[in-house]
Amino acid sequence: MYDLILDAGWDLLLSKGFEKFSIDRLARFARVGKPTIYARFENKEDLLRKILVKRIEWQQESIFSSIDPSSLSAAIPVLAAEAVSVFQSAEVRLIDRLIDWIDYEADKQSPSLRGWTAQTTISILEQHIIEANALGETHIADPKATATFLIEGIAGHARLSDTRLPQAHSAHLAWAHDYWQLLQSSLDKRAAD
Repeated sequence: MYDLILDAGWDLLLSKGFEKFSIDRLARFARVGKPTIYARFENKEDLLRKILVKRIEWQQESIFSSIDPSSLSAAIPVLAAEAVSVFQSAEVRLIDRLIDWIDYEADKQSPSLRGWTAQTTISILEQHIIEANALGETHIADPKATATFLIEGIAGHARLSDTRLPQAHSAHLAWAHDYWQLLQSSLDKRAAD
């Protein structure tokens, strides 16, 4: 029932938008009683936070599951280009808006959802870099810093790219390849010094 409510909540958000989201509307949409929802979620903010966490974890899994640590250098530009496309999707723009609402307007007592998202994403990429180092695919001295630079660069590129006129995947791929090459050469230089 818990996952059914979360999935129905996400579908309702996508179809009706954040402004029209309510527990009443979700109960009708999911065909469950309001007491069933409130037995599992404290309030609207708690429900939205849990919907977002589930969706963000799903996005992370879908983006990172195809990485092969034995060919990380080839995978990073493809991963980065795919991530830029995901960042520019209507779903992620909705996620971004909801994160802002939760972090800045709704729940000031809980940890930052944006911070949690960034940290978990960086940790996943850091683990891939550590595995690639162990396999001899890469020789990156500071996997966490590299993962941080990559994620921040991808997010920055996605935000700075014109989302009203999305660039072709090939343009994002070219940027990602150049960014990874720049980052690798900088990290190699740092390691040599």
